[in-house]
Amino acid sequence: MIALDVQADGTIEKWTVGGSSPQFMTTCGWDKKKLKPGDVITVTGYRYKDGSNAALMQTILMPSGKEMYYGAPPTRASACVPPERRTEN
Repeated sequence: MIALDVQADGTIEKWTVGGSSPQFMTTCGWDKKKLKPGDVITVTGYRYKDGSNAALMQTILMPSGKEMYYGAPPTRASACVPPERRTEN
């Protein structure tokens, strides 16, 4: 899980976002040093049905501008590329 401070309508809301297991995330290039406290990121995902400030993350726009997909099974590493950026052979 990643804890976020989200600016909304002039206030700061506390959110948590998560995705696949650590094994699957590693396949997509994630490690413990990928994000640092204070990094400004953009997350795209699906809010939990219970309405809480929590979401299942699909993609994340990193401070460097790189877009990463949040987890895929090792047998489907190509799924780590966001769908709109995939090229099929």
